[in-house]
Amino acid sequence: MLRPLLITCSLTLLAGCSGLWAGDGETPYGKVSFSEDGRTYLSVNSTNGGRCNRVVLDGHYAQRSFGEQLEISPGTHTLSCGVEVTFKVPKGTLYSLNRWQAWQ
Repeated sequence: MLRPLLITCSLTLLAGCSGLWAGDGETPYGKVSFSEDGRTYLSVNSTNGGRCNRVVLDGHYAQRSFGEQLEISPGTHTLSCGVEVTFKVPKGTLYSLNRWQAWQ
């Protein structure tokens, strides 16, 4: 009785997480989708409630405006704009940052 329940719960958990592992799905700060050309991009789509004029990416001012794609290296990055967020961008994806507060 317990074994089928464990298998069902495990499969449900894997199915829910597989989109993030594969590089396509929701993240705490926005969403990740596969890029059309296989390169890795970031798009900052939120001005943090109007409190943000320029975004600082990994300690340097970002060279793109809000909503524009910026080619970046895969891996862990830090964005600052009133608050600081750290996130991981998988290779070959577009990371769209849509919110500055992580959902729980």
